[in-house]
Amino acid sequence: MSKLEDILTSDTDIGEGGFIKDDEPPATLDEAVTRLTSLLMASLRNALIYAPNHSQFQHALDLAEKAVQQVCNFLPEIAFVCMEKEILLNGRPLNGLGLQFVKLGSFLDSIGVGVLTIKKGLDAEELKGFILHMVGKNEEGLPTGKRVVRSTPHIALGRVKGGQASKKLRLSHQAIVGLLAQGAVNQDDLSALKASGGQVCGERLTQIDASLLNRAKQAVKASSGVKTDDRVSTRETLMNFVYYFIRYSDLFSILHHLKNHDELSFKHSINVALLCADQARSLNLPVDAARDIALAGLFHDIGKVAVDYALLNKPLPLSDGEKLKIAIHCEEGARILTQYPQIPAVAVVAALEHHIHFGGKRGYPRRHRIGRPHAVSQMVALADVYDSLRTAKPYRPAFPMDRALEVIEKRCARQFDPFLAANFARSLQFAQE
Repeated sequence: MSKLEDILTSDTDIGEGGFIKDDEPPATLDEAVTRLTSLLMASLRNALIYAPNHSQFQHALDLAEKAVQQVCNFLPEIAFVCMEKEILLNGRPLNGLGLQFVKLGSFLDSIGVGVLTIKKGLDAEELKGFILHMVGKNEEGLPTGKRVVRSTPHIALGRVKGGQASKKLRLSHQAIVGLLAQGAVNQDDLSALKASGGQVCGERLTQIDASLLNRAKQAVKASSGVKTDDRVSTRETLMNFVYYFIRYSDLFSILHHLKNHDELSFKHSINVALLCADQARSLNLPVDAARDIALAGLFHDIGKVAVDYALLNKPLPLSDGEKLKIAIHCEEGARILTQYPQIPAVAVVAALEHHIHFGGKRGYPRRHRIGRPHAVSQMVALADVYDSLRTAKPYRPAFPMDRALEVIEKRCARQFDPFLAANFARSLQFAQE
């Protein structure tokens, strides 16, 4: 089975008889987008199986045309952004809403498309020609031997702008096993890592970095006070941490500055990263998306390097002027991260927005309180507040887990997205000793 067939012909969540049910028009944009995505994937799949004049293929196209009209009742056009197989709409990840988005992300990634824009006025006939070309067939349904990836009057294809992703490094099996078993690396492990990763890592793999990995292991253990099932283990969590530690090793020099500036903020950043990774897995997000979300947690407070150490650790209460000085860490963090093209866009956004409340009307920075923050910003905010409550401060002891979750629950719908807050509580079961 070809890669294309593997993507399109396995089960998609499109309802009975191969088509999504059409009993009544969608009440929300999410419902309309989900229906349209289901029908697009059904049409692509049917193009592989049936002739262009087959009733199954034509029926899916007709329903897709109607679904486009329904989406356009909410928006004049819809732009799906694909970042490492994750589908985003207005900056919000959709893969967790259903398998159809996962399939769409895999399909767009397979053809090298970063943006799929569908405009008002798309009809079944135009969609039919577009889909046949995309699966490598002509208008008669005969294989052409190549897939034609090109825009049409009402379907635009593009690529995500930004820096190129950093080169992925290969780790030797022995090195990975050693890291996972020990939670740190010795000199032999460092040699193996450097040998498998070439010169990209260089001398950045130091004993300081080994200490950081050890802190990651301890943070996983500390993120939950209860033993749970074996669905996600400490080993898997640490392996993901090792992956983005290696992939983004050149960025860890930033964290060294934070560690030297404020040890507490450094430890907090490690904890938030792992709590974010657990949230992503609880939502069944793709591994690449989970890693980016973990990175967003890891770098969310990097702007604190611009805040005076004494102020960061001053006991409450703070004056209004002091609060404003601390608040600059959000904009400063986003500014720092934009200097690194390989950093995921969601990490920059989360650094800026993680103190903006869910309703968009409270929190800081004030000038960015235009609408609701990005979903990843909210995931980082939940991990940020939880870890802060669970950490002893000069002015109060650490909160037990149950009480910290109670605080988050009381702030739902005001400070936190209720859906993501409920998922956060669930995600704590993924951390295991």
